[in-house]
Amino acid sequence: MPKVPAHDLDYTKKDDEEKRRKVRALGYRVFAIHHSNIEQGIARLREAL
Repeated sequence: MPKVPAHDLDYTKKDDEEKRRKVRALGYRVFAIHHSNIEQGIARLREAL
């Protein structure tokens, strides 16, 4: 059985989203890049810069 990446586990996803929410509330932009589609995530980040 393949190992599930830590940030794909339900409780970690929930914790990550809460952390991102708090950082956004402080006025920061947050770019989460998922390991399954790194190229698209980097392209989104590049467009935002």
